[in-house]
Amino acid sequence: MEDVEGYHGTSRELFDVIRTGNFKVSRGEEHWLGEGAYFFEQGISISALEDAKNWAICESWAGGGSPRKYYRYCVIKALIRLTQILDLTNADGLNSFNYARKQILSRLGKYRSFGEIYDRDVLDF
Repeated sequence: MEDVEGYHGTSRELFDVIRTGNFKVSRGEEHWLGEGAYFFEQGISISALEDAKNWAICESWAGGGSPRKYYRYCVIKALIRLTQILDLTNADGLNSFNYARKQILSRLGKYRSFGEIYDRDVLDF
């Protein structure tokens, strides 16, 4: 097991719900990386705190000229205990990663209306 520090951007109103309960798992096809609770991690992000803050602000926009969903933001710092880690040093881990990558790319395709992908490398293991 390994512990990592994660940053989760959300509305200030949801902080109290999360603190007294827990993180709500996002469900449905509209989530690019699948179902779950999302965190930014230092080292993967240049500034996990800033990325989480910006995410909270972006998520507040309802779109279509509608008013924002919320105006007060917060970032929750959480210590996350990982019970399963994807090991990319063996064939099983690489196959799992490649499968997940293909799923993510197919989901992203639905949201890419700003241009056309003209070249892509796909690595199969």
